[in-house]
Amino acid sequence: MIKKISIVILLLSIIAISQTKHEIIFEKEHSDLPFELKIENSGIYSISSFDVLNDTVYFSVFNDKNIYKFYNGSQTAATEKSLHSFDISADNITENIPSQIDPVYYPNHLLKKSYFGEETVYFDKGGDLFSSSNKPIKIIKQSRSKAELIFDQTELKRNFELSFPDDLAMIDIIGIDQEGNIFLLVEKYIDKTLYVDREVLVLNKSGEILSNLSIPSAKYLYTIKDLQIDRNGNLYHLYSDETGVKIFKWSNLVESSVQNINYPEKYQIDVHFNRLVPTDEPVTTQTPVQTDLSSVRAEALRIGESYVLHEYRCSSTNLAPTNTTAPDGDIVRTPPWLIVGYNARIPYMWGGFNTLAQFDAELLNGKFAGDINTAGVSSYAVGVDCSGFVSRCWQMSYHASTSMMPNITTQYSSWDDLKPGDAIHKIGHVRLFVEKNPNGSL
Repeated sequence: MIKKISIVILLLSIIAISQTKHEIIFEKEHSDLPFELKIENSGIYSISSFDVLNDTVYFSVFNDKNIYKFYNGSQTAATEKSLHSFDISADNITENIPSQIDPVYYPNHLLKKSYFGEETVYFDKGGDLFSSSNKPIKIIKQSRSKAELIFDQTELKRNFELSFPDDLAMIDIIGIDQEGNIFLLVEKYIDKTLYVDREVLVLNKSGEILSNLSIPSAKYLYTIKDLQIDRNGNLYHLYSDETGVKIFKWSNLVESSVQNINYPEKYQIDVHFNRLVPTDEPVTTQTPVQTDLSSVRAEALRIGESYVLHEYRCSSTNLAPTNTTAPDGDIVRTPPWLIVGYNARIPYMWGGFNTLAQFDAELLNGKFAGDINTAGVSSYAVGVDCSGFVSRCWQMSYHASTSMMPNITTQYSSWDDLKPGDAIHKIGHVRLFVEKNPNGSL
């Protein structure tokens, strides 16, 4: 009798261990967070990235240089970062920035952590991951149906090949836990449309699939990273809707008895900033004309690069990190990453359409470097906004607003048709497409 009871207890223990578990470890309404929420044409901005270490939650934000710390839901500190990077790692293992990274030019590289063997932070450049320990990882989307992971680590299988049913859009690494289990973010096309589903795929160190977790499309905030793991293989998901933010903690994904895992139904909502932001923008008075863009793609890329690499010097007169009333009565606020001294990248300016020469000359005349306040277009600020930048790259004689883009462009039916120098557009925002990264992202 005792022996039978022991067997039952053992079986129940195994079953309990193999079940995934989720809990909400952080929850706040947007109004209760100590940083600003901004609704712009290009997105809804407050948190840029997050991390969880022990019982503490860390946030970086878009609108200032602070790292905000919360312990058991209560704020404990707000400390300024030494570098204005939008991503964050709380493990204090990011001190040795690899030589490939210049934080002035690349402030928003994603940080990916491996706890297997030597703890390492990787800087992710679209699927090429590198670190100061010189153990690179490559994630390559070869087609809609195949991807490859290449590890330069003897402890892990060196090559993984993954197959998909002709729907793979992008694949990226989230992190590697201390047992060598690999957590991947996979985006899949929905019926070969321009929309994607997201899931977390978990592999063991031999490349066998352990589980996959479907991620709901609840992304009210634009963030550069919303998924993170810890050394024990717990997955953290920054979930945002109209009311606020939550952080889910998923445990036992590497020991799940069920391969396909879903969130509870009440969290499976479809809320995305792309469909919620305003589309108001400065009115363009010129008449749009049909343009043959195929002949100017190479020049568009060259001009775009010149705006990104342009260096200039700002004085305190050129900066308004907080709202400042310009002589024309408009409220101006310059981007928070600008400093007194040398800067790189032409800053965003609502309604801006300046050439590089105009930008440099007007800074010397005391005008503001950029303006991220979208309540009005100031004549005392210089720079480019998204459509002004694309208009300059396409060598247009006027500032074509995003609402004009359908009149001067041709809409593709598939992401596979996108060519360097084309634009990715939704009414209210537009970006110049440069290239596809190895992992399939743009």
